[in-house]
Amino acid sequence: MALIQILLLSGPQQGKRLELSGEEFLFGRQADGDIPISGEFVSREHGMIAMIKGQWVLQNASPNGTQVNRKKVGRKGFKLVTQDIVQVGGEDVFQVIIPEATAPPEAQEKPVESSRSTSSKRSKIWGAIGAYLVLILFLMVYLGTLRTKDANTIEKPRELQVSEIEDIIRTPAKVSVPDPRAAADFLREAEELYSRQDASYSGTYRVYHAYQLALAHDRKAYFEDGLHQLRFDQIQKQLIDEVTIRYNEAFERLRSREYKAAEARFRKLNDYFPDTTTELFDNCEKQRRYILLMMKKYKR
Repeated sequence: MALIQILLLSGPQQGKRLELSGEEFLFGRQADGDIPISGEFVSREHGMIAMIKGQWVLQNASPNGTQVNRKKVGRKGFKLVTQDIVQVGGEDVFQVIIPEATAPPEAQEKPVESSRSTSSKRSKIWGAIGAYLVLILFLMVYLGTLRTKDANTIEKPRELQVSEIEDIIRTPAKVSVPDPRAAADFLREAEELYSRQDASYSGTYRVYHAYQLALAHDRKAYFEDGLHQLRFDQIQKQLIDEVTIRYNEAFERLRSREYKAAEARFRKLNDYFPDTTTELFDNCEKQRRYILLMMKKYKR
């Protein structure tokens, strides 16, 4: 039986260690889930940890996305090792601890080989090491010749157009299993956030995303209630305008080579629109990495 331990890093059970045995474990904000976690962007069934071919793999099932050690979890999942930390919406939610006893077993003990066979294998190993060192030396010389050619060339990520940003924001949310009860819960949450006019930095996104999830769980493209649809359209337009303005401001700083200001604006934009599954989030991260390279190059 496969074993894994989970150390909760947030929520009311922060600091609690779960010891689980089995092959699959769901994590999310369901109270009766295998790994109950909470947070602003945590879905009811946010994802799963499963034993696949002797390896623990984390899989994301939420449009809000999941990260491991600040790296986005893709469609193929993320192979876990002990001490990995899982994040949702930029917040650490739990740490994975894999007992050594449950690590995939190595090949069974092999029979003792003859001294001649052992000597032959050693010769092959040393031959391979020698070839490897020669290859490394060749690569070092080759890269050295390239150092004077295009040394200052850094590939610049493309700029998203306004229409692309609109399409990204307008893309409907997706859920694995529609749930009318969840739809009602998300609609209630959206209405509460709308009425409060949440002043937090990602407040507009939170209202809009709750409306999106309500539609997704109800398998609808629009709200039948005219008031709900009116508010949804209003929040959608507000979010598109605010994201577009922030994106353009960041690029204005980049064009002016105000690298520190540009990097800060792209970082804040991802805080404002924290959907890690979108091309917008990915593009902002690429812009930030490009800017950091430019800052290092020019030492600004």
